[in-house]
Amino acid sequence: EAKGSEWWSGETVAVVTGANRGIGLEICRQLADKGLTVIMTARKPQEQLSSSAKQFLQDAAELGRKNVIFHTLDIAQEQSVLDFVDWLKLHVGNIDIL
Repeated sequence: EAKGSEWWSGETVAVVTGANRGIGLEICRQLADKGLTVIMTARKPQEQLSSSAKQFLQDAAELGRKNVIFHTLDIAQEQSVLDFVDWLKLHVGNIDIL
């Protein structure tokens, strides 16, 4: 693919579920490195995340990256999903990638 022909921009918003570790966390890293706004989600609250996820969030904050945001989300719980959608509408607007 030709350089400069990316389909995303700094305004592209991605929600990543299961971002506490493994593939979900790595997807967050890759998307954030490309400049997308990344909403990391996990069932556990931020203070209970894996050490790798906490470190990623800390590194992003130290670098002044405002494109990495964490929000608790348990997709198996309807109220959690409804609360997340309300939060998204209020603070983010539309999402481009789920």
